[in-house]
Amino acid sequence: MKDHFLTIIITITTTIVTLGLKWFFDNRTVKDKLEIEFKNSQKIKIKKNISTHKAMIIKIAESLNNRIENFSINHNKNWLRADNDFKETAYYLDSFVYRILSFFANIELLDRKLNYLDTTISDKDDLTIIKFIRLFYDIVSDGDLFEGVKYDFTNQVDHIFKDNLKNAINTIIKSGEVMSYDEFKKAKENNIEPFKIVYRFLEGMNLPENRLRVERIKVLQLALIAFLNKFGYDFQATKMSKIKEIENNFQGFKLIKGFKLLIEKYKLTDTSEIIEILNSIEKKEYGS
Repeated sequence: MKDHFLTIIITITTTIVTLGLKWFFDNRTVKDKLEIEFKNSQKIKIKKNISTHKAMIIKIAESLNNRIENFSINHNKNWLRADNDFKETAYYLDSFVYRILSFFANIELLDRKLNYLDTTISDKDDLTIIKFIRLFYDIVSDGDLFEGVKYDFTNQVDHIFKDNLKNAINTIIKSGEVMSYDEFKKAKENNIEPFKIVYRFLEGMNLPENRLRVERIKVLQLALIAFLNKFGYDFQATKMSKIKEIENNFQGFKLIKGFKLLIEKYKLTDTSEIIEILNSIEKKEYGS
């Protein structure tokens, strides 16, 4: 009788434990499955949004890179001069401002969509694009780029406050599209105020001037080259032999230390295209 009772107890206990373990593992499997499905869904959406905007960002990056290179060669021709109110400005200054704003505006359109997604689980290349987006903004606005250099960050002299840059960017975005150059010109004629900060940043810029704004432009070009070399077409790539020519045209680079800080900040130190550029400039193995 006792043995029979014990058998019943063992059977009941075993059944309960078995059912409990089954529930636990089934529940865990469901959670794991849902987590995997969520991550895959997020990755697909991230990749889709990036692919939608990537081609245009690359196109404008090439255009801006070409303009900066052109400026480095022709800076002494004073094509960036303008009157104080910027109402009467030449094509070179207008188009330079537009290329900067349209580049960041296309980045902004992508960034808006990515804000609603968990980008921390992005594939490696997608995550690298996201890091470059942050890098580009900081090159124009962040104080780390001036590491080791005396500079008053309370005044927008050789940098642009990020909120003011965003305001200018948002002004040329209408109904989810970036204005054309002609539309930008009309918007500027109607109200120059949102764009003034970028005009002031570029107005009269030249290489011999004792200011740091041109150094930001130099670093911006290095970042653009690295970006195009990694994600652009082969015909958009800049050979490392060309970097020396760019360095000579620009009469050297003064903010490489700050550039490295930003690269480290966004964990881009293992990006070969950036490493190659730094090695070419510094003539030594970066990171060694």
